[in-house]
Amino acid sequence: MLVTGKDGQLGRLLVRQLSNSCRVIAVGRSALDIADRRAVADLIGAAAPDVIINAAAYTDVDGAERDSREAFAVNRDGVGALAEAARACGASLLHVSTDFVFDGRGGAPYDEASATNPVNAYGASKLAGERALAASGAKHLIVRTSWLFSECPGNFVTRVFALLHERDALSMVEDQIGTPTEAGFLAEVVGRLLRAPDVFGTETRLLHVANGGQASRFEVAAEILKRILAAGATPRVRHIRPIATAEYPLPAARPSDSRLATKRLRDIYAIEPPDWRTALDGVLARVLPSAERAPA
Repeated sequence: MLVTGKDGQLGRLLVRQLSNSCRVIAVGRSALDIADRRAVADLIGAAAPDVIINAAAYTDVDGAERDSREAFAVNRDGVGALAEAARACGASLLHVSTDFVFDGRGGAPYDEASATNPVNAYGASKLAGERALAASGAKHLIVRTSWLFSECPGNFVTRVFALLHERDALSMVEDQIGTPTEAGFLAEVVGRLLRAPDVFGTETRLLHVANGGQASRFEVAAEILKRILAAGATPRVRHIRPIATAEYPLPAARPSDSRLATKRLRDIYAIEPPDWRTALDGVLARVLPSAERAPA
């Protein structure tokens, strides 16, 4: 296996998950900028992997809105370069995409056949990457996921955890709904998919993977606060104020309801996603410092 994006939260967990069952070559941006087509061709040609898993992406949603060139260079052109190199060496490519390919204006939860219509440059760049891969002729599977969180730095859960301890007050948007998904669960599903027969030969080559349940950003933050208080933590913030999206303007629009349907995951692969709250419990158990945990 060749895993790109090894320094991101999903990349780290994929390497941990897959290293138990196969030889993994993991590369981060310092070793491979997937937007560099020549570098991609040289590295993949030399490594000759059986499977490439692309966890590399430009994920700064607001940054993409201010300047979309880099987002498209990575999320569209980089995926195209990986697909071209995969086809050249006979490798299969599993690519991770996003719920932000949908506009959130109706039809959620979205299944794999739902019409796409991104509302921001980030979503447009990810959709362009999906289309570049689909048109490449490479053996592939596109896995869409949403609202990834883990104990790794830089995601919504760890940011909220930090803000609860740093600020005196905290507000969270309550009118954006999605399906929070633990990155460790996604990594485990990828491992199971790679063991499934002919996973890259399926007719659709598209699969939604997300935890069960739904939530707003406010509800996720409120659950974090509730759980860390119950665990004996002492955050500065004790109450989170729900607000509307209009009260917290950002450069990039967000889909208001981007929930993903996972019926295909359950029906074809017999994988039943656990509720996101259950996954959150496990993550917070790893995030909470031992000094803040309630005594046994």
